[in-house]
Amino acid sequence: MLYAHFFSDTPNFGSFWGRLFFVISGYLISHTLYSARDSGSPTGTILAAFYARRTLRIFPAYYAALAIAVLVGLPGIRETLG
Repeated sequence: MLYAHFFSDTPNFGSFWGRLFFVISGYLISHTLYSARDSGSPTGTILAAFYARRTLRIFPAYYAALAIAVLVGLPGIRETLG
């Protein structure tokens, strides 16, 4: 797997798009946090608000995916759900 990422002669565009995603998301997260810091709010308040927004955005999709996996009956989902 590492060989395919670093030493293969064939282009791996999936790796490129993954890296691009992380660069853009890192930029947006940093920009959001630095903008909030420049507003004069305490660091603890900024981070608490950031993680609260992130949790409210990610958890509904996560639990919806789990519910769909259970309803569809993915093999082994019921045994590993806990």
